[in-house]
Amino acid sequence: MKQPPLSAPKHLCQRLWSMVRGNRLVLENFLSLGLINVLNSSFHLIIYPILIHRVGAEAYGEYVYAFSIVAYFITLVTYGLDMIGTRYLARYDQQGDLAGKSDITSLMLSSRLYLLLLSFLLFLPIVLWVEALATYRSLLWASFLSVVACVLMPNWYFIGIQRTRIYLYIQIAVKVLLAVAIILWVLSPDDMALYVLLASASNILSAAVSFVYLIWREKLSLYLVSLGKSLALLREATPLFLSYLVMTVKSAGLNLVIGSLFGMTSLTGYDFSMKIVSVVMYITKQLNVALFPSVSTSYTTERIRKILRGELLMGIACMAALMLMAKPIIWIMGNGPIEELILPVFLPMTALIPIWLISGFFIELVLTANGRNREVFINQLLSLAVIALGALVAVLLHVELIAFVVIVILSGLIEIAFLYATGRRRALI
Repeated sequence: MKQPPLSAPKHLCQRLWSMVRGNRLVLENFLSLGLINVLNSSFHLIIYPILIHRVGAEAYGEYVYAFSIVAYFITLVTYGLDMIGTRYLARYDQQGDLAGKSDITSLMLSSRLYLLLLSFLLFLPIVLWVEALATYRSLLWASFLSVVACVLMPNWYFIGIQRTRIYLYIQIAVKVLLAVAIILWVLSPDDMALYVLLASASNILSAAVSFVYLIWREKLSLYLVSLGKSLALLREATPLFLSYLVMTVKSAGLNLVIGSLFGMTSLTGYDFSMKIVSVVMYITKQLNVALFPSVSTSYTTERIRKILRGELLMGIACMAALMLMAKPIIWIMGNGPIEELILPVFLPMTALIPIWLISGFFIELVLTANGRNREVFINQLLSLAVIALGALVAVLLHVELIAFVVIVILSGLIEIAFLYATGRRRALI
């Protein structure tokens, strides 16, 4: 007997359930990576109200200013190697090649050790001899320990083998310890350097535990790779490094400009708005990261178009939700006293969620997945040129803080236009 057709809602639910079952691993990695990035990239938002009430907006702004300098050295040590390492590792894992996995891990670790040495040699004269930074020396030294953690950070490996759940558990355990330490010991503005030291130490701990776990679980055989072989890998990653460097110049550079022009309290307001937006963006963006291994090995334009439509809708929905919740978020996070400063910056900044999500889609799933790293770098240069020119005009005209938000949004729109045109020209979308 012929079964009656399913109603539209039931049919839709069945299709969604089939999609979930068919992409269980991608969904699991997406959720795990999203939570990891919330913990790692914006963990201090969890304890942000405590910090603001105990150390104040001025001291917190000094930390943001110091960390913006250290961000350049973090970019140097990571060097865009994560995407390269993930791509190689995904292939070795698919082939069951343990020797290949050991080789690429040794190569990644050795390359970052060499970069750490270079970073320290560059950092030392800056922190010791630049008199304008004398006030921030303790914050700079404490922040630099996060650069050391980047050497062992094995997130690329967990992504490559598509087993991110254990990495999430390690991150959660370490962050809970960090939160307890901050609650107990960070009590006044004088403890700001202690907070940074605790945060950096937690990064080192989570990286070391995760790395040791991988060596034991995967039975890796590691060795120090020669500088010559490391340079070959670095040459391959250079276009990505330059792209990430440009991104760091854009974000950290704007922080330094804003702190210098408007003061540390205004920098705290701008940084708060950017971090709230970034939390949502990091969660959604992990869909690109989770999809990267499968997209890079089985790329089709039809699949790419479907992903693009889905991410655009998701970005717009997140932007609308964040705009509706703007005032409660500001008050809950302890920034009620400077709401008049934050709200005009926060509301337009929510537009960056769909903009960054779509630009990340083109960069990671369209260009990088097809080895088009050069176009990624050109895109970042174009974006940097827009921000640099806009910031220069803003400084000369003595404009308000909101002008810098408009500049960032404009640069993102230009990025999307360039990336879309490049993808069409290369017949990738």
